[in-house]
Amino acid sequence: MTEENVRYLQIGEDKHEIDKLSDEQKYWIKQLEFLQVRENELSAELDRVRRTKNAFQNDLFASLQTEEAEAS
Repeated sequence: MTEENVRYLQIGEDKHEIDKLSDEQKYWIKQLEFLQVRENELSAELDRVRRTKNAFQNDLFASLQTEEAEAS
């Protein structure tokens, strides 16, 4: 395998060649990679929920202000 095809796991200053890790360690790495992707997806979804919630809040506040202005 050429040096450019070797995958490494770096923790601090320690560098570990992934192909030389145990099957269990490789499994943990796969799980962590999956969880990182899932965390990013959930973060993006939460951002969309928060933005939508803020839009509904703003619509409500604007409608209440309109009603108050019309009542005055």
